[in-house]
Amino acid sequence: MKVIFRVDSSSSIGIGHLARCLKLAKVLKVHKIYFVTKNLTGNANFLLKKKYKVHVINSKNEDDDAKKFIKILKTQIKVSKDQAYVVMDNYNLKQKWEKKVKPFVKKIVTIDDR
Repeated sequence: MKVIFRVDSSSSIGIGHLARCLKLAKVLKVHKIYFVTKNLTGNANFLLKKKYKVHVINSKNEDDDAKKFIKILKTQIKVSKDQAYVVMDNYNLKQKWEKKVKPFVKKIVTIDDR
């Protein structure tokens, strides 16, 4: 099974989302773990690069993010629908993003602690 985390960190967002996903990834370490994240100002992506494969996404909005995420799934991570689980921890990505991504993965787990 492959677990793909879609999470961002920055000086304005903070690193709480990323820290939470890192803890979850540690628990799921028997699976192949990937992170998809933006390269935002003040990010903590260096924490990911120590242990995990990181894919940087450069998106303008929720729709663009979903399209680029799907492309990363297909071309870089090379997942099949029955083996991919996505953990999404990002306030800017909502139901529209999930609907676009869902046909390409087995399950999406959304973390929303607001």
